[in-house]
Parts: sequence; structure tokens; C-alpha cells
Amino acid sequence: MNSKRISELDALRGIAAFIVLISHCFAVYPTVYEIFCSRSLINTNTILKYFTFSPLHIFWNAHAAVILFFILSGFVLSVSHYTDSKFDYGSYLIKRMCRLYIPYFAIVTISVLLINFYQGKHGINNLSYPFSESWSSKINFTDYIKLLLLHGKINIVNFPLWTIIIEIEISVILPFFIIIIKRLDFFKNILFVTLCIIILKIIIHGNTFIAISDFKKLYYLPFFLFGSILYKYRMSIKYFKINNIYISLTIYSLILILCNWEWLLVWVVKYNKNSIYYIINDYMIAIGSILLIIISLSNI
Repeated sequence: MNSKRISELDALRGIAAFIVLISHCFAVYPTVYEIFCSRSLINTNTILKYFTFSPLHIFWNAHAAVILFFILSGFVLSVSHYTDSKFDYGSYLIKRMCRLYIPYFAIVTISVLLINFYQGKHGINNLSYPFSESWSSKINFTDYIKLLLLHGKINIVNFPLWTIIIEIEISVILPFFIIIIKRLDFFKNILFVTLCIIILKIIIHGNTFIAISDFKKLYYLPFFLFGSILYKYRMSIKYFKINNIYISLTIYSLILILCNWEWLLVWVVKYNKNSIYYIINDYMIAIGSILLIIISLSNI
């Protein structure tokens, strides 16, 4: 637990990455993507129905995997605040940018060069959106600069990079929130994160900030904060132990339900992205991810 790397969390990160890969492979097909967007049980192939709207969806639930990634990032980025005698923001930022921005720069640059030198027909027919949109048009110099500044046509160039953009931008401000989390007790931290969620909801949906896209990305900040709180109490989690197999199975079942919340909910509540049941989906996933991390770190 005191080492720089925790093998259990590395394993979780690897599994989550594989889930994202599998999800993208399935979502390439228009039929699967249509079900993914509509969340409809009607006129759905039986195999696809139960593979999508059941706990089996965990094997290709990329969105849940991304939420888990963000929580793990908050956990990892808290390490230096507790292990170093004095936190050096400048050193932290340089290391973080080298880890994230340099690969981002390389991927964007190589992709833009390939897109612009590609002589064939742009775009790929018979694939689902957004896969058919990828490489659908050439990228001029202005658009390239926007991409390097973490804006622009990322969906056309390499749409999975949206998560790296969020990681980069939130990494810049996260240390200031970790300082607050470090000073508060557990219940005050929960209250603090809840308050952040409410304020961010108001900011994101308010007319004042609707034109500023970067504010919308702050929606994901609370998930990083959850990870930071987990790191603060990591030693208490380490000694958490359950000897009852039925309780353990209940926790694992709860994780499956929470991480697949919106995919199981369609059996009882018709899909509506504005419904409170679906609005809280990401926070249900966060609770499931937190339980999964606790199990990974503890002696359960």
C-alpha cells in the first residue's frame, strides 16, 4: 500500500481499458450503436437484448470504465500530497503534462498528417456514428492549432482522446481541491463533494457559461474528488474485512447493478435522458466503482 504502484489498481485500470476497447469494437456496427443510443428493448435481437440490457453489459460498458478511470486518477494524483513533505505544484504540473500532453500532441499530429495525406475517399461507409465521421474531412492549420489547444474537431481526428483532454484540464486545478479534501474530515468531505456537484450542475446548465465548453468538462471533477477521498482513507480501507461470503456476494451484485444502472433500468422505466433516474446514472456508476476499488484494496 505504501509503494508507488498498487498492483490491484493497475489490474483494474487494465480491465477498464480492455472494456473500452471491446465497447468500441461492438459500437462500430450500426445495429448495436442504434440500440446503444435508443436504449430500446423493442425490436431488438434476443441475443443483443440480453447482452446489452443485463449485467453482461459490464463487459462492454465503456462509459462505466471511463468513470472508473477518472476516480482512479483522483486516487493516484493525491499521492504526492501525502507522501511529500511539501507539495511542489510546478513539478507536479510538468510531470503531468509530460505524461498526458506529449502523447496527446503526438497522436493528434500523426492523425492530422495521415488524414491530410490520405488520398482516398474520406470517411467510412456502413459504420455507425461517430466511427463513420472519423477522418471524414481534412484538417487545416487553424483546426490543428485548436486541437493542440484542446479544442476543435477531436471527433473527426480521434474521438477517444476526449478523455485525455478532460484528464489534462482537470489535472491543472485538482491539487487545489485535494488540499481542501486533505484538511476536512470524512463527512465534511462528502458534503464538500456534494456541494461541488450542485454548483457544477448550476454552472453547466446556466445560460451564463453555456458558451464556454471548458466549464462543461468540470462535470467530471467530482469523480476525481471521489478518488482523492479514497486515497485519504486508503489505510482504513486496507484493514476493512468481511468474512461472510453472502455479504461479499451481495457487494459484488450491487457493483454490477450500479455500474449497469441505466441498462437495467429500461426494464422498469422507459429511457429518458432527462429523467431523474437517468440523470443520476453517472453517480450510481461512481458508487459502484468506489465499492470495486474498496474491494480491490481491502481484505474482502
